[in-house]
Amino acid sequence: LTAANVKGAADRTKYDYLIVIDYEATCQENNDNYIHEIIEFPAVLIDVQQKEIVGMFREFCKPTLNPILSNFCKSLTGVNQSEVDNAYEFPVVLEHFEQWMAERKLGSEYTFVIVTDGPWDVSRFLC
Repeated sequence: LTAANVKGAADRTKYDYLIVIDYEATCQENNDNYIHEIIEFPAVLIDVQQKEIVGMFREFCKPTLNPILSNFCKSLTGVNQSEVDNAYEFPVVLEHFEQWMAERKLGSEYTFVIVTDGPWDVSRFLC
């Protein structure tokens, strides 16, 4: 943010931090009825006043409905089969994320907002 010369917004925001999340999920080519599962849960913590990244969280998630990743999914996401095979299932990863947030006092001492790159991360992958 500093390199981009972003000015002004940090002085007016009501949040101390931004948590930027960009999930990766299971997928199949040309299948609109496919049920997606989160397979990668990355988050970047940005201090709004400092305009810099101050923390990162990243864990893979083991899918349960479709445990074998399609070639399309591996190519699209860059996630490989061994990464999800050796991962915890999503509920455990979510607990780890909540613990990561608590260690940084997010939501108790500091305010934050979650930012994603579009509606898919929340509407399709978390519902």
